[in-house]
Amino acid sequence: MRPFFWILVSILLLPTLSYAVLVDRIVAVVDREAITWSELYKRMEFELSDMLQGLNPAERRQFIEKRQKEYLEKVIDTFVLLKEAEKENISVTEREIREALEQIRNKYNLTPEGFKEAVQRQGLTFDEYRRLLAEQIIINKLISYKISSNIVISEEEVAGFMKDNPDKSERSFLLREILIKKGKEDKLEKVLEGLKEGIPFDILAKRFSDSPTARDGGRMGLFKESEMAVPIREALKGKGEGEYTDPIYTDKGIHILFVERILQPGMLTREKVVKELREKKFNEMYTRWLQEVRKKHFIEIKL
Repeated sequence: MRPFFWILVSILLLPTLSYAVLVDRIVAVVDREAITWSELYKRMEFELSDMLQGLNPAERRQFIEKRQKEYLEKVIDTFVLLKEAEKENISVTEREIREALEQIRNKYNLTPEGFKEAVQRQGLTFDEYRRLLAEQIIINKLISYKISSNIVISEEEVAGFMKDNPDKSERSFLLREILIKKGKEDKLEKVLEGLKEGIPFDILAKRFSDSPTARDGGRMGLFKESEMAVPIREALKGKGEGEYTDPIYTDKGIHILFVERILQPGMLTREKVVKELREKKFNEMYTRWLQEVRKKHFIEIKL
């Protein structure tokens, strides 16, 4: 049986009042397992940590109380899904937990010590955090096995969706740039010589460009033709992927653009259609499946 936290929870009711002690209580029962208020609180701290950052104790309590009934349903789902995973012999390895912890630590650029301190500030011990993370990994595996791996999007479905939702997209360009500001025109000759010699555009951008994009090799992102200024649109006429424009003179200086990729009408739309259809199928299949799973278990809510 999963360990529970039969503890006293101190909550700041109002800024002007002292801490009040709330005796832990059972908020739900799943089969023969009790879900306590402190277990619910800790899981909310774990799942909603980004939203709780910066709130004082009174604000945190208000935030959690407003959402606790809704979130209790998710905790019940967690309990029944863990039981299903156990039936399917789905587990998690220490290596998977370590890798997940490392990914989270790197995401927030934390040292191992800083990571542990951040966890403790959420009101969790590091062992509790590891346990909750391990459960999350197990449930993700179960959902992938039961739902995600069984989703198939046929070409007929894509074609039907696109027929019912006519494509209104337009040609788009994935661009890089080199900007030479006024007063630094002497760099233009070096850039053009480098391009003729076949030096990669991104390297020249890092070396010579005066734009903030220089650090990323001049990458500007994706632009629709209608979003471009007229001089840029004209300069890109007839340019294919892997080609660069002649110098474009503007008030900001001299621009040279590189066409990294051209997305024709419909290319993005199809990708979005497949993604949308997958998400729709997933939500439908997951909702039906979870309802069936919950029916297998005795659930009593006491909150």
